[in-house]
Amino acid sequence: MGNTESISSEYYSSIRTSLNSITPLYEACCDGDEEKVRNLLPKYSHLDINRQEFHYGGNTCLHIAAAQGHDNIVKLLLQHGCYRSSLLNSQNQSAYDIAAL
Repeated sequence: MGNTESISSEYYSSIRTSLNSITPLYEACCDGDEEKVRNLLPKYSHLDINRQEFHYGGNTCLHIAAAQGHDNIVKLLLQHGCYRSSLLNSQNQSAYDIAAL
């Protein structure tokens, strides 16, 4: 029981290093680091995977992976429950819209 607080603290610090920074998953999706994305995905909740980064145009991990043309990462994100068309960024685009460009 005493270890729960430590584990929880480590989990949340790995998800978001500070309130003003992007998540490690978002960064890996942007960079096209497929191995890192594959390793990080199991650590994220469904809500965290679909989190919109409002400092970055309201894009999700799926938006940025699609925009960068990281097809394998897009497939991984979809397999882990990313919303393809229901979340819109500040340009009123879904990840599906971006992928079609």
